[in-house]
Amino acid sequence: MRLLIVEDDDRTGSYLARGLTESGHIVDRAADGETGLALASEGIYDALIVDRRLPILDGLSLIRRLRETDRLTPILVLSAIGSSADRVEGMRAGCDDYLAKPYAFAEVLARLEALGAADRPGSAVDGAAGWRPCAGYAGAAGIAGRTGYPAAASGITAAGGADAPCRRGGDPIDAAGDGVEL
Repeated sequence: MRLLIVEDDDRTGSYLARGLTESGHIVDRAADGETGLALASEGIYDALIVDRRLPILDGLSLIRRLRETDRLTPILVLSAIGSSADRVEGMRAGCDDYLAKPYAFAEVLARLEALGAADRPGSAVDGAAGWRPCAGYAGAAGIAGRTGYPAAASGITAAGGADAPCRRGGDPIDAAGDGVEL
């Protein structure tokens, strides 16, 4: 996946970027909300990781402004602001997931995978590091209208792309809806 990290703390941003890069992702960084919004608006990212406390433009304002034009790019908020009310506020602003600091890197990675970012047709890396929609499944509606998400969540993949047969655990399946249990 191609990811954008919008984090003003250099130590935290470097930690995330290093771990995500080592996990096979392409990572860009922005240290303030205004730069983050400009980069995110280019539409080249499969997912965003956004802090709430950012200089120039705070994280929730960035998310609200981005959601005016981009309803699909998954956004994970990572923030020290983590009460239940804060998380609800973040979700209502338009983020897809919210994780309070401190966090384990493995959880960040798992949450990004759960968002199914690389599963969207036309994603920046077209599923190279994640799941791809498979034949008979590309039209199914997923979370927030993201096609293919249920396939990713259920382990249904197509290593060969949208024309390849769907597989679960290496075995071919019919994912057109004829008796497939997701």
